[in-house]
Amino acid sequence: MRIAIVNTLPVPSGQASVNRFLGYAQGLVKCGDDVTCISSAKPIGEQKGDINGVHYINYGEGGRFYLFKSLQKIRALLQREKYDIVIVVCNSLLMLYPLYRSCKKVGTKLLMEKSEFPFALMRDGQEIKSGWRKIYGNWWDRIVCNVLDGMIVMTTPLVNYYTPKLKPHSRIVHIPMTVDMSRFQIEKNKSAYGDYIAYCGNMTTNKDGIENLLEAFKEVEAKYKEIKLVLIGGCSTEKRLCELKDYAKALGLNNVVFHGRVPREEMPELLKNAAMLALARPTSTQATYGFPTKLGEYLSTGNPVVVTAVGDIPLYLNNDNSYIVKADDNYAFGQRMIEVLSDYKHALEVGAKGKELAKNVFNAEVQAVVLHEWLNGYNKAKV
Repeated sequence: MRIAIVNTLPVPSGQASVNRFLGYAQGLVKCGDDVTCISSAKPIGEQKGDINGVHYINYGEGGRFYLFKSLQKIRALLQREKYDIVIVVCNSLLMLYPLYRSCKKVGTKLLMEKSEFPFALMRDGQEIKSGWRKIYGNWWDRIVCNVLDGMIVMTTPLVNYYTPKLKPHSRIVHIPMTVDMSRFQIEKNKSAYGDYIAYCGNMTTNKDGIENLLEAFKEVEAKYKEIKLVLIGGCSTEKRLCELKDYAKALGLNNVVFHGRVPREEMPELLKNAAMLALARPTSTQATYGFPTKLGEYLSTGNPVVVTAVGDIPLYLNNDNSYIVKADDNYAFGQRMIEVLSDYKHALEVGAKGKELAKNVFNAEVQAVVLHEWLNGYNKAKV
C-alpha cells in the first residue's frame, strides 16, 4: 500500500508523536508498504529526504499564513499521488477538514491517530464538565468522527471512548505505544553528571508530574548525597522554568540539573547513561487516556524504571519489570527510587525484564506488523 502520514511538526524532530509515527512507519516499510511522512512545519534540517526507507517532506516555510500555504501543497500532493490511506496526526480542524475534502475527491481513506483524550475537552489535564468549552469540545469531537474512515488509538480507554462515536462503517484499531529500539542499542558510559536519575519530556505543565518528582527526589537526596536528578526537556516560557527552579530550591534540593532541550539524536545516550529513569505522572484525565511514549524509551535502555500506575501502564508493567508506584504518593515514589539504589544488582535484573517487555510488545517493528495487516484488510474493505 501507499500510505501518507500528515502532521504539523517537523520531520524528523525530537517530539514524541513524531518519534512514534516514524517508528511504525519504518516498520510498515519493512512490511512492504510505501510510506511518506508529510509535515506542514518548517524543517529543522533538510526539507525532504529518507529515513530508513521512509520518505519525508516538510512544506513549511515560516512567515504569516504558513499553515495555509503548506496545506495547499499538501492537498495538491495528496490529489496527485492518490495514496491508498492518509493518516492524520494532529488535532487541528484547519488541517483535518481540508485533508478530508482532498481524500474524498480521490477516494483515499482518511484515518486519524489519537494518543490522548481530546484536547478540546480538557483543561489542565482534566476533562471539562460544563460551559462553552464543553460545548465547543463536543462539536469538535463530532466533526472529527464524522469525517474519518477510522482511527488508530494508543490505549484501551480511547478505544472505548471513540468506538460508539465513529460512523457505522468506520473501524478502529488499538496500537499501543511504540518505540524504535534500535536507537538505544548503544553502550553505557560514565557521564559528566556522575550517577543520576533522569526524566525526559516537556515541563511546561505538570502533566508528567515534575513537581511530584521533585518532591520524591527530596527523599533520595537526603540519603544519597551525590546522586543527581537530571531533567531533560524544556518549558514553553522562561517564567515556568524559573518557577520549577524556585520550587526545587524551596524543597532544599541541591542536586537538580535542568539540562534543557536536546536534539533527537542525543536523547538515547542521556537516558542510557542514567542510573535509573523516572516518571511520576499524577492522576488526571490526560494520564488515564494517554500512554507516555517516553516510557518505551525508558524501558529500551535496560535501566530500572520507576513509574506511577496510571492509565494503561499497569496492563503492561508490574513489579517484575519495573518499580511501579501508586499515583500521587510522592513519598512512596521516593522510597522506590531509594529501593533501586539500595540493591542495584537486582534493579538491573528488573530493568532487563523491562527491556524484554519493550522488545516483545512496544517494539515499533512488532506493532507495525499488526498495523500493516489491519491497514491492508481495511484497504480491501468497502467503507
